[in-house]
Parts: sequence; structure tokens; C-alpha cells
Amino acid sequence: MKSSARRSFVAPYPFLRGAIRYLQDRYGSYRSMEVIYRELFVRELRRLDIEDRFFPVGAAANHGLLYLVLRCYVELPVRRVLDVGAGQTSLLLDALNRKLGKAEIITLEHDPAWAERVAAQVSHQVMRRDLIKSQVGGHATQMHDTTGLDGPFQFIIMDAPPGVPRYSRLGLLHLMQTRMDHKDFAAILDDADRPAERQTMEVCRRWLKAEGLQFRQAQLRAAKRQWLCAGGALQSAAFF
Repeated sequence: MKSSARRSFVAPYPFLRGAIRYLQDRYGSYRSMEVIYRELFVRELRRLDIEDRFFPVGAAANHGLLYLVLRCYVELPVRRVLDVGAGQTSLLLDALNRKLGKAEIITLEHDPAWAERVAAQVSHQVMRRDLIKSQVGGHATQMHDTTGLDGPFQFIIMDAPPGVPRYSRLGLLHLMQTRMDHKDFAAILDDADRPAERQTMEVCRRWLKAEGLQFRQAQLRAAKRQWLCAGGALQSAAFF
């Protein structure tokens, strides 16, 4: 009865309907989707004969992000991958590359002990880089030092550094401007449910449009949320 009363109240007010959809999209819970993405991720690992030794809990990459990284690597013509923030995505990319051997992978990590730990478990290069203060897109931010890091990369995964209150992980914009392949690309921003990451998402989106780059975008919602933008031969990632 409550539900039908709510529907009859909302129906005549399009603005109210739109506001409810907006609030659900931004603040609603999609945690139940985590189980679905886990099942899809585990199924694909079995198909590829890769052991499931991943720990997508706490602050680590969740199953939604791992699912997205797996599909992008396996299904897209990716030649070079930049993995920002060592962890579960680094281990997954290493396992995929050992099996399929299709891409050069570089991981950036600012924490010396963590970089050493992850580097001991993967075959690709883990570059230990300090966080430096920079101005990106007119905003102050901290990002990994990219001196000597040669592009372009078709696939960028942004899951570091730790979040900050405003324009979090804005280094993604710098990477898109200077290290991303502007013809064929896919970039993922993790934790896109947080307000500061959403600020970065909007800045990156505006830059892509201002540059005239044709792209599609999507958000994957589960225990966490990821924003993805993709163009050229990789734009089908927006439908994953």
C-alpha cells in the first residue's frame, strides 16, 4: 500500500521523479551487484585457467573493478597498460599477461615497502615514484612523479594515490593529457562514488570534450563505483 501511495504521489511531478532518480544514482546502494561481478570474474578466471588468489576486500580493488580490468585486457586491442597504485589489479594484470602475453605493463606506486612487496609477485615493472605537488587543470594536487615515463598507453587504471577532500586523483588528467594514446584509449577511475573523485571525473570529461576526442563513458556500480571513458578501437569498453 505504501509503495502504491508513493507512486501516485510522485507520478504527476516529473521534476520530483528526476530528483529521485538522481539521488538513487548518486547515493543509492548497488552492493548486491558485487556478487554478480564476482561470479562473472571467477567464471572468466576458470575459463582462462587462472587460479583465484585475489583478495578484493577492504581498501583493495573490489570485484567490480577486477571484472572491468579483466574484460578490458582480454577483449580489447591493448598494447601498453599503466596501472597506477600497486595491488590486486597489478596481480591480475600479471596473471593475465603470463597467460596471454599481449601487453607491456607498468605499475606506479609511491610506498616503498608496498612497491617492493608487489614487485616480488609480478613479472612486469613496478616503478616506485614519489608523490609530488603539481598544478593540473588549474587545481593543486599530489600525483606520482612521471619523469621519464614514456607513453603512450592505451589502458590506464587510476586507483591511487589515497583519496583527498577535493579533486582526488587528479593526476589522471595529467596522464590523459601527456601519456594516454589519444586515438585508442580506455581509462578507469576507481572510487568514483566519492565526491572528490567525481570532481576529477568531471574535469577529465570536460577536457576530453574540449580536445574534440570522441569517447564513450560509463559507470560500473557495485561495492565501489568506477568511471570509465574509452575511445577509438577501445570504445566498446563503455558497454562492459
